[in-house]
Amino acid sequence: MGDKGLGSSRDYESLKMQCEKAMAEVQGLLKQNMEITRKYENTMKEVDYYRKQERAAYTALQNLRMQYEEVVAEKQKLEREVTSLQTIMEDDRKEIADLRRQQQCTMPWESEHEVLHLEYFPLGTVHHEAV
Repeated sequence: MGDKGLGSSRDYESLKMQCEKAMAEVQGLLKQNMEITRKYENTMKEVDYYRKQERAAYTALQNLRMQYEEVVAEKQKLEREVTSLQTIMEDDRKEIADLRRQQQCTMPWESEHEVLHLEYFPLGTVHHEAV
């Protein structure tokens, strides 16, 4: 019976050591699991933060696109106004040139002598001297 008791004792000690080894391994795995869980939670917080940042950036981008479209529309409107004003200005120049030509054609004095004569002898003085 002594051998059986010894064998049992060895088996018990062997099983006890295996159990302690397994418990230590379980403790290590639990510690590893807690560390992985903590890292996962931190990563999820970062994901949430960057997701919010992405949404804010996307919203800002949409606002910039709308502002850009408004600026482009305003630019096109101003370009049309500039073109219209240039056309009006060119038409006015042509009209002024035509009026000058008409004025030159309808003036009773066309020669330089008559113009000079009028400068030195205004109509009022010529009539005054004749009286």
